[in-house]
Amino acid sequence: MAIIAAAGALAWPLLLASPPGHAQGPPARLVYLPRLDRLAADAAPEACLLAAAEWQCPDNGGWRLSCGGMGAIRELISLQDTEATVLAVGDGVARFRLAGGQASWTAQLGGPLTGLSSAALGSRPEAEVWAAGAAGRLALQARGCWQPSRTRNPDLDLRAIRAVKLGATANYFGWAVGARCGADDAACRGAVIHLNHPDDPLAWVDQGAANLPPLDDVVLRRTLAGPGDPRAETWMVGGRDLTGSVAAARSSAARSSAARSSATERPTGERQDCRPSPDSPGLFLRADASAPEDLGPLACVSEGRPEELTLTSAGGLALGASLTGGDLLGWRVDPLSGAVSALDQALARGRRLSDLYYANLDLSGLADLPRLWLGLAPAGGASVLMELGLPPDGPPQLEPLGLPATLAADPPPLDAASASALAPLLRDPEDGTEQLQLLGLLYAWGDGVWLRDQHSAAWSAVRRRRDLIALAAAPPGPEPGQLLALSVEAGRGRLLRQSADGLREVSAYNSLLDRLPTPRALLSVAGSYWLAGDEGMLLSLDGLGSARILAPPPAGADGAPPRLSALAAAPAGGLWALAEDAAAQRGQLWHVEPSSGRWSLLAAGGAWRGLAAGPGGEVWAVGASRVLWSAPDCDSPAPATPWVCGCQNLGDGPRRVCRLEPRRLLNLKAVASAGPGAAWAVTERDLLRLSPLDGSRWAWHYVHEAAPLQTGQEIQTLLRDDAGGSVWTLSRCGRDGWFGSGAGRGVGCTDQPPFWGAVARFRPDAADPVAGRWDARSSATLNVLPHALAQAADPAGRPALWLAGDWTTLAYKTIDP
Repeated sequence: MAIIAAAGALAWPLLLASPPGHAQGPPARLVYLPRLDRLAADAAPEACLLAAAEWQCPDNGGWRLSCGGMGAIRELISLQDTEATVLAVGDGVARFRLAGGQASWTAQLGGPLTGLSSAALGSRPEAEVWAAGAAGRLALQARGCWQPSRTRNPDLDLRAIRAVKLGATANYFGWAVGARCGADDAACRGAVIHLNHPDDPLAWVDQGAANLPPLDDVVLRRTLAGPGDPRAETWMVGGRDLTGSVAAARSSAARSSAARSSATERPTGERQDCRPSPDSPGLFLRADASAPEDLGPLACVSEGRPEELTLTSAGGLALGASLTGGDLLGWRVDPLSGAVSALDQALARGRRLSDLYYANLDLSGLADLPRLWLGLAPAGGASVLMELGLPPDGPPQLEPLGLPATLAADPPPLDAASASALAPLLRDPEDGTEQLQLLGLLYAWGDGVWLRDQHSAAWSAVRRRRDLIALAAAPPGPEPGQLLALSVEAGRGRLLRQSADGLREVSAYNSLLDRLPTPRALLSVAGSYWLAGDEGMLLSLDGLGSARILAPPPAGADGAPPRLSALAAAPAGGLWALAEDAAAQRGQLWHVEPSSGRWSLLAAGGAWRGLAAGPGGEVWAVGASRVLWSAPDCDSPAPATPWVCGCQNLGDGPRRVCRLEPRRLLNLKAVASAGPGAAWAVTERDLLRLSPLDGSRWAWHYVHEAAPLQTGQEIQTLLRDDAGGSVWTLSRCGRDGWFGSGAGRGVGCTDQPPFWGAVARFRPDAADPVAGRWDARSSATLNVLPHALAQAADPAGRPALWLAGDWTTLAYKTIDP
């Protein structure tokens, strides 16, 4: 069905012109749109998880990812397998594959793995993968699933990791390097973590390195100490922070011409004890194969700070930032002698390094077919990828490989902090050939990932960020497992439909949503969807192909319509909406009659956080220090103290309105109906049951068993399922931080990103609901921030719970009794 409405029918400002204080404005505008359950002109599917490629791991609680599951990407590495798999790490872990030309991302669900910044492929054919990142986090992929290390230290920022198996006994050997930035330190110091264990790939030991500056990269170079006895030579690079102060930047800029021509300090004979200084900020370290744990200074460099290092049969190359951070510099490294020399010219002016990737396309181990790629931050339409050649003499040869069109128009500033990485798609043909096939290059920057096809040189987007903030189940129909998700991008609402053919944007609705204020709530009721948002916007989307824009509620004291933040529907009819003024200080609870568009105010004052509708026309609203419960009619006995009740007319008849304002601050965040006269609510740490009609002097009862939360973790929302009456909670946990002191010092969550989330299940007891238990078998963690829960059928048509979150994340779990 085509879009028939004229532009005038979508003119939202006309709807805002109703006189303030009127409970009913202009009649609802009617717009004809394609049917939501039969969309013929839908957008292309997101590059999400396919059912056949599911990543099953034992700690996912029975949850399955339908899409997303991973946040920012900071490292990409090629696994060099028959499917040309590229592994992504960052805020979570995921695999990228091309199947029949269709891109797909498959993330691992279970186990918090946020803050990873580097990954390294171990020795073939086992090909374990190690990863490291913020808060000293270490992780290992073995037998298909990632296992995080138990040890964490918020003072550590691990920036690079390399590990292999060495020797006939398969001894694990490796290094992780970075910075140690404690709260009491005036400047960050170097951090070196070492692995040298016969059989434990996670037995890393902190080596300290207080006498070193922060380190940025580490490389292992295999050598043979004797027949059948491989050893590893270690190289590290780093140096003093180049952007520590304005004075340092000005000083370094004044010395730039002299620094460019100054000679690199090299050891002669024995190692030179060089240390970074204002005149020599960069540092190279090496430990040779005869003493693999004896790190020593190899060279100090005065031009800038090396950040990436690679060693090939054609030589070694280090790349990094100039003293002012404005140019990309390079250093040649002789892997045999250890000689380090600066290139005469900068590789790129005014560009920031993204990544340096080296791959040997020869699989036989008898030759070296080196390929090097350089990734740069977008800037002024210039290429973001280059292929590097290392001739014996002269500077590296650069071949620009272009950039995605979406990065050409609006490049980020030079000092923009954004995750970035690159990796080749290398396929092992497994047909007797000894060379990997290069299918293309992946480039990750900020919120997107792009693929450059090796044959056509064309770019295509294979991943972009969509934060899903609300869910609504589709009405029962011939195709189970359908639901609608709400995403907000740059203040504009976007609807996405999840069904058997994947997650697709309902692009036919974009022109309508572009003319409406930012939506914040989504609700499914009686075959229709409702959207609510800023400026009192309330939109009804009929599943059969029409939309109605209702007039907003009356304006507040500031003359502007309130912002709608939550919706609920009562089975007896009508909608409930929470609203707040622009300052989010004065809240309102409204009832709206859908057919007439009439708004009726039930309560005002204070801030409301949660809303739920129950059987028999009940409605619940909770805030930081208040609870409201209302039911039709005023004939039944009112709840006793501490509830304060009254009778109020609300358009269609009288209602009992009861308020609870306890002396102690409950700090309630969300509420869900639990049947007649009862509800579940959550604080940041607790689950409790509200029961105004139970006759006891306590209006609320905490569950007997504490919620499974770590220090600083906060519950955000909840849902009660209809299948078995279980209560499900979503919680969030931020960047690792220190809590406590002395013997009680430990690691917990902070309020700083990156965030990860968790879903937990509470099973009420039949006789005494609060005496139930938390079901650990149904819990799971996500490496993104979750936002919403909804009930809908799974792809097989069974009752299921769905959750949505940042980075286009959708997951579901079939509800067992």
